[in-house]
Amino acid sequence: MQLAPAPAADHRLRYAAELLGVIVGDHSSSRLYWELVDPGHAESADLAYNDYDGTGTWLTYLGCRPETVSENLERIHSVYEKVNREGISPTELEQAQNRIASAIVLRSERPMGRLGALGINWVYLGQYRSVQDDLDTVAGITVDDIGQLLAEYPLDAVSTATVGPLSSL
Repeated sequence: MQLAPAPAADHRLRYAAELLGVIVGDHSSSRLYWELVDPGHAESADLAYNDYDGTGTWLTYLGCRPETVSENLERIHSVYEKVNREGISPTELEQAQNRIASAIVLRSERPMGRLGALGINWVYLGQYRSVQDDLDTVAGITVDDIGQLLAEYPLDAVSTATVGPLSSL
């Protein structure tokens, strides 16, 4: 597991962080998935954005055989280094926007999903945000916004913790 600083819940780039998490580390069709999981190097490799009051984190999770940890961490570092250096493509952004928009709409169809979103926005932002507000914000994120996010919160500024039989990395 690796942790790195990310935007807080009230940060202007929190939606950009959600999108980048999908592009780089979603459990399917992300850069980490294609680099590690699809070729069989790891059982799972995910990057999640977690927003909190006053802080946020990038959380990288890797599940693999102990003897492949070092090589897989190098693969992850390579993916992050490339994203930090080159950013993302407009196609990747559009696909992530569609996934997040679908999740927003589906979540809002269940009472607890909508109440959860209302509560988080009220507690962290002190404002009411409609489903349409969230959809408009997600649709308005640009490749340049992702670049600003990566400049402020690069993916490779990590602390690493492991669980398993290895005594060191």
